[in-house]
Amino acid sequence: MAEDVKQTMRIFLADLASRRGTVTYRVLAKALDVRPPNTIHQIGDALAALMAEDRAEGRPFLAALVLSKARNGLPSPHFFDIANRLGRYAGAETGEEAHRFHAGELVRAWDYWGAPRDVPDRH
Repeated sequence: MAEDVKQTMRIFLADLASRRGTVTYRVLAKALDVRPPNTIHQIGDALAALMAEDRAEGRPFLAALVLSKARNGLPSPHFFDIANRLGRYAGAETGEEAHRFHAGELVRAWDYWGAPRDVPDRH
């Protein structure tokens, strides 16, 4: 996925976080006009890149705002795999532990990105 699309995704998700919202992968792909083939895969790759950037900068994962319609309010298993690889999570992709981790990351993202925009790299 192109760098400009990734940055557009960051802006979209930061704005959504400031309003304490969430979005599904499909709705995000449509909002960003990501085209086939492999639309959801493209979204997943961009989210993984955002997660790496967020981890490097000590920020909560904006990717926590993106939920799978089929997973009862959780992101895809890929979210947990990337969080694990980045050293921020060491649990399963389902179950109570996954729900706890995701809920905490979601609230941290909402709080961080909902804060006053006095730090230039937040957008």
